Amino acid sequence: MRQTYSFDHAQINLCGIDLLDSMSSNIIFVNDDIIGDSEINLYLVDTSINTIDDSEDSIDCETDYNTSNDPFCMTLTNTDSNVVVCKEMHYLDEYDYSYTIKICNSKHDLKPGHYRLTLENMTPKMESNIMTIHKGNKQLFDIDGHTCHLNFIVAEDGKHLKHPYIQSVKGRREDKSLMISMACKPFDADHDLIGLQCFNSSLTRMAHNDMVVCGMTTKSIEISMTTHLHWCDDTYKCIVCHNLQPFACVEFAIRNGKITGMKLGQDPLLFDYVRIGNTQMAGFSYWHDLTAIIAQHDLKRKAVEGIKWNRINEIRHEQNLPIIARNHNHVLLGDGSKVQLSIAETFSQIDQKLTPTKVVDAAELCHKRNAQNYGGKEEQDIFADCGGYTFILFNTTALTMGNGPETGDRLKRMIEKEDCHVILTITGYEWNLLKDTLPDFCALFDHDNIINTAHYTTNDLLHVVMETISNKQMHITSEAADKLLIDIGMSACHDTKCHDTAITMVDKHIMPKVMERWIKTDSTDSTITVEDIDLHTDKHNDTEYDESMRMLNDMTGLKGVKETLNATFNKMKLSRMRERMGLAPLMQGSHHMVFTGNPGTGKTTVARMMGRIMKALGVLTKGDVVVAERKSIIGQYIGDTEENMKALLQRAKGNVLFIDEAYTLCTDSTDKKDYGQRAIECLLTVMAQKNADMVIIMAGYENEMERMMNLNEGLRGRFSHWIRFEDYNTNELHDIGVNLLQSMQMTMTDDADSMFRQCIAQTVNEKDSHFSNARWVEQFVQTGIMPMMADRIISCCHHDINAQTLQTVTQADIERAFAMSMFKKNKQRQMIGFR
Repeated sequence: MRQTYSFDHAQINLCGIDLLDSMSSNIIFVNDDIIGDSEINLYLVDTSINTIDDSEDSIDCETDYNTSNDPFCMTLTNTDSNVVVCKEMHYLDEYDYSYTIKICNSKHDLKPGHYRLTLENMTPKMESNIMTIHKGNKQLFDIDGHTCHLNFIVAEDGKHLKHPYIQSVKGRREDKSLMISMACKPFDADHDLIGLQCFNSSLTRMAHNDMVVCGMTTKSIEISMTTHLHWCDDTYKCIVCHNLQPFACVEFAIRNGKITGMKLGQDPLLFDYVRIGNTQMAGFSYWHDLTAIIAQHDLKRKAVEGIKWNRINEIRHEQNLPIIARNHNHVLLGDGSKVQLSIAETFSQIDQKLTPTKVVDAAELCHKRNAQNYGGKEEQDIFADCGGYTFILFNTTALTMGNGPETGDRLKRMIEKEDCHVILTITGYEWNLLKDTLPDFCALFDHDNIINTAHYTTNDLLHVVMETISNKQMHITSEAADKLLIDIGMSACHDTKCHDTAITMVDKHIMPKVMERWIKTDSTDSTITVEDIDLHTDKHNDTEYDESMRMLNDMTGLKGVKETLNATFNKMKLSRMRERMGLAPLMQGSHHMVFTGNPGTGKTTVARMMGRIMKALGVLTKGDVVVAERKSIIGQYIGDTEENMKALLQRAKGNVLFIDEAYTLCTDSTDKKDYGQRAIECLLTVMAQKNADMVIIMAGYENEMERMMNLNEGLRGRFSHWIRFEDYNTNELHDIGVNLLQSMQMTMTDDADSMFRQCIAQTVNEKDSHFSNARWVEQFVQTGIMPMMADRIISCCHHDINAQTLQTVTQADIERAFAMSMFKKNKQRQMIGFR
């Protein structure tokens, strides 16, 4: 009976570097990482024992550990000279999960060359003749009876490394693969390691091949890289590494699927990015999480900067020098999604070297128990015992209201004392609101530490979708990816540049088509084809846009308004078309508008259409209309107006904010109790943003609106469009009245129709500046003509009433209605706003 120890999985470490996580089919280490007091560790995940009877076939059975078992031996041999470098013997112990060979004598330092690690009396467990210890399809261990061997190479380190001279480069594509050929002088070393890492313009790592071994006679190298993403039309940079050290950059572009403009260059940022991943952060999971993130160029640049800064301070600390202070507080501007929070956590761990982190809803942080003057002891203060923590805050609007400012002041003092660091995950609107409310707190965040995480190009969104598909253990054909790229470019997602929207595309548009195909074919093919790609997004938006524009253009009158708005919307559509074609979008300016005109000229109706149109064009995310006026905005006491405005702006996010009789907010009164100017200041903060996801429309009488703008010149410049709504003429008001009656299934006799027109004409001729136009017609029909018609019909004998009687308006009905004083002469409108 003989005992052989077996393992389901092992991790071989060479001075802290994981062999089994190596990207290579060959195991190679850079000498700089293992010179000196080095060691080789074997970590066992499963230390079960196979009992093997030599006289019979193998019979597996698990036994308890027994220190009397045969010894387990580790041997490290230099295969070039067959010299034993180190050998140790171990007995399995119940509590032992690792074995170490230490190389402490300088004569045993691992010089560049070939090595062989031998494990005697220990082999990887076999399952159905397939080794469980492998990388990809390559077997790492050679099995020889009761012994296994692992061969690896130690290459020259960066300190003594002479990089090859690259004379020329060529490239070609084959579906998802990219081949880079480099002509170079022969290498000096017997074995060198050449690798490539390829990045697109957003700093997304598209593909890599880090382990290609070259001999000293090598004059040409071809490295193939396969991406799980898609080679879109874009600019790319491939960083060439020699023994893990980046030293050259191959730049090229892909246009219409073909490689163009290939040349050699330099990119210090990418050199640092690749070097950090290859050496310092090779075994750091958060760095792998960062490199796996789609896009986020600015965030990755900042992470590299932070790592370099931390390394400098480590060296200074080792030399007993004072560290150089650095601001660790950051603002991550984004869309407020869960992805933004996940990115913040990854960035925090990298930038601040694994300091404890708390992800906190600012609304919870602003609870009274966390305010500076709270004396309660029964509830746990969230700040307690958090010295040295990094707070990742979301929902930061809470800091601007209620106990928020007090909590913000407390947080500010903790940051100033370096008791904690703060990363804000915040939208642009929230950040501007926070700066307005807590300027001293916001001043703690350096301008260079404000990072935009929301920007995604069309290519980025395609890669997010493809990654989501891959996470479902499915894959997509290149033809389907090409169509998907076009569909994303045509969709509203391209305008909002929203990560979550791209993910939603998979669940709402792609997977239902795949499921439908599965049901029809009775299969679960994991390949997504062209037939499965039909996002419908732009179809829906085009339908909504066309329907809303039809309603606008079908409105009676408003010729000038329609011409102006049609030209404005066409410019927006042209800008989108240019962007899809890779051209620069047109300069749009703000989308905020001023509607001037008398009551009843359609200002509110058109504003409601504006919401739907702006959503269809990708300017707004929701497209509803929030209507406000002075009485719903201006508060009675100090602070009320600001609170009302914050709540109003929160509701208006993604929508049209329509403020009727807006001039009432800005008077020439010297009364200090008039808080209208506070409301204007809140509006200006939002209107100063380039992409506020809100369109503000102010409406009112023309003269009063002009006077308002003269009182606040800063306000005038925020409106790109002034649209004047003319009064309706007699024919237009007649058509409005007829349409209203038809909507109620009413008709007029010819005499009644003639009388209706005469009444309108007389009213128009006698109107004053406060005539309410369509509103007057609606009142004339609803509260004048309809009651007179009802009185006439009810007074008749019931046997004379039929369906025609119930839907016919007579001349007498209109004459009696018009004789009423409320329609004969308009009441004077009371002036408000200016005194």
